[in-house]
Amino acid sequence: MSPESAPFLMFTPGNVTCVPVMNIQAFALLPNSSNRKPLFQLRARTDISATISVSSGRVLGSLTPGSKLKLELKHSNIGFFDVQLLESIFNYYASYIIYPSLNGKNSCY
Repeated sequence: MSPESAPFLMFTPGNVTCVPVMNIQAFALLPNSSNRKPLFQLRARTDISATISVSSGRVLGSLTPGSKLKLELKHSNIGFFDVQLLESIFNYYASYIIYPSLNGKNSCY
């Protein structure tokens, strides 16, 4: 994973929104070798909001997705494939595992 560009940041009172655009490169490890064979490259874009507050002298925060993760196939050495299934899996994982874990909650946004 590598950033395609610097993330866009927007600050409003009590809230920070980050819009990262990342490139994700997938590789296959060849048998009995440490050589990697490039398979495909994706562009991933989403926006994430962090709400920040102060209570009893403690800084508190929570993360919420501003939009669903969008994937785009930039290049493939294995032929064209639809990224919609990967997009759905990543969005499910983020909604039910990543955000609740980071926020210390067991709920979906």
